[in-house]
Amino acid sequence: MPANPANATYTSRTGTTFTSTATYTCATGYTATGLAGGAGTTTSTCQAGGTWSTPAGCLPVSRGSIPAAGQ
Repeated sequence: MPANPANATYTSRTGTTFTSTATYTCATGYTATGLAGGAGTTTSTCQAGGTWSTPAGCLPVSRGSIPAAGQ
């Protein structure tokens, strides 16, 4: 399996054969999309050749834009 993606830790896997998946949980304050309420996990899939896909890292949750003065 690949190393833990950025800002995430290994949680579980469904097996070690083709199409199996490994799940990584994002650290507190991070999501897979960087959006509040976004997915809190990312996955890696076992490929046909026996290698695992590279899971996406988790991004810091954005607080959104600051409203302009007077709004």
